[in-house]
Amino acid sequence: MNEVYNLADAQAAQEAVLDVFEITQADYLVRARDVARGHAIAHGTVTIDDVRRILPLPEHISPNVLGAIFRNHSKWERTATEPSSRKSSHARLIGRYRLRATS
Repeated sequence: MNEVYNLADAQAAQEAVLDVFEITQADYLVRARDVARGHAIAHGTVTIDDVRRILPLPEHISPNVLGAIFRNHSKWERTATEPSSRKSSHARLIGRYRLRATS
């Protein structure tokens, strides 16, 4: 039997996992977001590759936690999508972000 993929259910499941990471990996996420913010201020934009280059992911942390770094859409705006420069990512598409202007 073929199951039909339900996008809304998949997105809800992903958000639930990211919510868990916000609690279980809070220290890493604070540091990674600080790195992302600093890079965006210095260079205008930032990607997850930039963050990983500056703050390597510890071996004991799942790489899935990286999905939580730019999830606050009130602070970040995706400006482009481009292939990852990391060899292990096999040119998977990643976002390029800039900080949103604050009023």
